[in-house]
Amino acid sequence: MFVGEDLDVLLELCDRIVVLCGGQVSGVVPREEATKEGIGLLMTQFRKEGAAS
Repeated sequence: MFVGEDLDVLLELCDRIVVLCGGQVSGVVPREEATKEGIGLLMTQFRKEGAAS
């Protein structure tokens, strides 16, 4: 388990990324599907169609 906020590091080191927002899990994304934009949207719980979920 690795806890961090630097998206570049997370995308490099992690196999999957669990995003928390407001103390709740807002998404679990495999590294292959993860983008900075998608993770950012999950961090704010704002989702666009086609974004990482």
